[in-house]
Amino acid sequence: MVILWLDVTAQQDTVLTDPLRLNEIVITARVDKDKLLTPVSVYSLDGEDLMGLQGTAASLKGVPGHFVDASVGEVFSRVHTRGISLSAEDDIGWYYSSLYEDGLPVTVVQYNYYTPDFFFRPDLSVSKVESLRGGKSMILGANAPGGLIQFDTRRIDTVYQSHDRVTFGLYESGRWMGRLEGISGGPIGRSGWQHNFSYMFRYDEGPRNLDYSMNEGGQFKISISKVFSKGIFDFRIKYLNDKVNRYTGLAASGWDNPIPAFGQDFSSTSLLPPSLDARLPDGRSNSSTTYAYNPSNGIRAKDIALQANIDIALGSWILEGKARYSRKRIDWQNAIGGQPLGLENFLTYFISGDPFPVGLVEFKESATGQTLASVNNLGVLNAFQGMPPTFEYIQGKLPFDAVMGTGAWKRDDAINEYIQDLRLVREINDLHFEVGMFSSVSNVNLYTNASFLYTTYEPSPRLLEVNLVNPGEPSRALSDELGLSNYGALFYQGADIRASQNAIYSMVHAPLSSSTLLDAGVRLERIQHKGDRDRFANSTREGGIDGNPLTSYDGGVLEKTGSENIDFSYLTLSYSLGINHTISRSTSVYARYSSGNKAPEINYYTNNFVNVDLPGKGTIQDIEQMEGGVKFYHPRTSLAISGFYSKLNDVPFSEFVFDQDNNRIFYSPTLFNSSETVGLELESAFQVGSLFELQYRLTLQSGKLKDYQVYQTQGTTDENDDVIIDFSGNSLPHTPSYTQSARITLDQTKYSVDLDWHIMGARYGNLENSFKMQSYSTWDISWEYRFNNRFYFSFSVNNLFNSSGIANFFGPNQFGSNASQATAAFIESNPQASFVVFPIYPRTLYFSVGYRFVK
Repeated sequence: MVILWLDVTAQQDTVLTDPLRLNEIVITARVDKDKLLTPVSVYSLDGEDLMGLQGTAASLKGVPGHFVDASVGEVFSRVHTRGISLSAEDDIGWYYSSLYEDGLPVTVVQYNYYTPDFFFRPDLSVSKVESLRGGKSMILGANAPGGLIQFDTRRIDTVYQSHDRVTFGLYESGRWMGRLEGISGGPIGRSGWQHNFSYMFRYDEGPRNLDYSMNEGGQFKISISKVFSKGIFDFRIKYLNDKVNRYTGLAASGWDNPIPAFGQDFSSTSLLPPSLDARLPDGRSNSSTTYAYNPSNGIRAKDIALQANIDIALGSWILEGKARYSRKRIDWQNAIGGQPLGLENFLTYFISGDPFPVGLVEFKESATGQTLASVNNLGVLNAFQGMPPTFEYIQGKLPFDAVMGTGAWKRDDAINEYIQDLRLVREINDLHFEVGMFSSVSNVNLYTNASFLYTTYEPSPRLLEVNLVNPGEPSRALSDELGLSNYGALFYQGADIRASQNAIYSMVHAPLSSSTLLDAGVRLERIQHKGDRDRFANSTREGGIDGNPLTSYDGGVLEKTGSENIDFSYLTLSYSLGINHTISRSTSVYARYSSGNKAPEINYYTNNFVNVDLPGKGTIQDIEQMEGGVKFYHPRTSLAISGFYSKLNDVPFSEFVFDQDNNRIFYSPTLFNSSETVGLELESAFQVGSLFELQYRLTLQSGKLKDYQVYQTQGTTDENDDVIIDFSGNSLPHTPSYTQSARITLDQTKYSVDLDWHIMGARYGNLENSFKMQSYSTWDISWEYRFNNRFYFSFSVNNLFNSSGIANFFGPNQFGSNASQATAAFIESNPQASFVVFPIYPRTLYFSVGYRFVK
């Protein structure tokens, strides 16, 4: 058990009221029980203030020291802390941080396209959200040196209570969402047992135009508990069955001041393909079976979790234990890419898998059968003769003279996981000692496959059936009737890996004097990855899967040909030393030094060294952190100022690349690098009279690439043109120089009003620092009216002025591109070029009606 609960209600005679709510924190380290000034950096948000309507990451955007990107949807977000970010790529956005639910990690493993936010939905059952940042997380977290984010489930155990809420949301585009949620609980007769039940269901079309919903489904939780004479026991069940999705990037132009391009709109455009029903060959079984693909299914996440907790007094010791077993399943049926492929580009045709798709190509709209355009593409061969490629319309025209470069992305992962944390605690006078044992086993079976999908390149894409119809020759189908092409040949990934983690840790809190506390901890951890990863090759069946040589789209399926054994283990030692000195009853200072590690995740084996032998085990990252600060509180004023230094060594870097010569998606060879970040965090809260409260938070930071080199493939698998580029000394990308947030609250008996202002500072979008995402600000406002102590109505607006801030950048608007391809030379040579961005969510209105009942 990681979390040490502190009952502040029994100490009201000694604890001052704290506007920053430090006296309400579920501390992940022991605190000074008289003054509650912690020697760690902790942030707390009350569950009543958490709507959670836009996902886990969106609810954390005001946390000091955190960078949060929730631009693609409720899941697949990026969250990192204090510049510890280099391996938190776009598809492993929680790499250094751990998301905890009720004292245990939501999931222990992370890898590409699998992060913990897929299996957690904040709702009314959340009582508190807390973030521990800094070096102490190295001791308390499982392979999570960048911080812990803890969501705690509300418990009702005295009298029967319930709280239900229905919410209706309206996006700027006119699309809508509806959500029903609630929690109830109380004693079970006079048995001494208590129960709690919560639920959340919602239908969410999402802010951008699609012919299907973005999010749909929900979860429920059940718990029973009993307090005994020497302890407490509870048992919890969670069932999550939820469809979510993620948006692809949008096109922008104007490197200095991005605006939408190609008729798109940052508030309403989605380039996800329309709904379709298809079966595609499953390369795991030599294509003899198929899997379903429909982008309207999005990402289906399922989680069944059983958790048991016990706290019991054993003489002068306290035993605290938690254990959870879960079965997780994640089924992706969505899209990657979304960039234009011009009709003059040979890739537009050769990506179909046809050996020579040259001549008269016909594009039909799949839904109607209408021919939109016929093209003579013979001019695409000019590129091989040193001349500009061309094409000629024979009939009709396609929007922007292009098709969309879209991959039909399939991922099917199953994870069975057991996690336990057992801790013994002993207090002797003012000396606090604890020793713990953490262990987990995760059985991971993963599979990824991708095909090509022909659609129009326009704000509302249409499916295209594509055929080669040269006169005097049999017609060859470059796609099926739905637009799917090059079945299963763009990408393959398969593995069956058992990941185990075992750790022992110890912490001691010892008074050095009446005003000085020593806080020290150490963690020894062993991580083992054992299993197999698939080897694969293109199918060589004559005529493809269906045996018909005139259907070119099914001839190159990537199929499993064998497997390679994985058996590697990593041993890490982390330690942290802190000192807290109390100056007065309301003021303290603290300092901490921590040294820790980040062992490789499963993605090291599955995404690197594609279809070649592994050279050995991955490199353990070394992480060094220092922090110090002062905390002051008063019944009407609180102030916390912290300075920090973070350094990462041996950080691997590899990029997602598409080779246009052989139609393959791959990752570049990995190089190892380092970065360092210094910063300052400020948290403050002021109560003005009995009605107003003002909160202000500020983070200033400067991150640098200390020693950093990137392997540049030039977009091909040919190693002869590869180069290594040195970015040492550049600013750390995706790390804002500052973030600010302010909140004004007016709270009266009948109503309350909150006004929030959040500023995201400027950030570089790539390692070369050639593109900078400008700062932006958003305003949120909410108003709640209470008819009585049971019924209430609330109205809120997120992004009140519909700011069009850019949250992420993905390089030139070309299929398979990445941010590093937008070099300074490219930008200078292509000032009018379009590029890919991920805008923040547009303005959204929410209306809620709630009912609270207390028996």
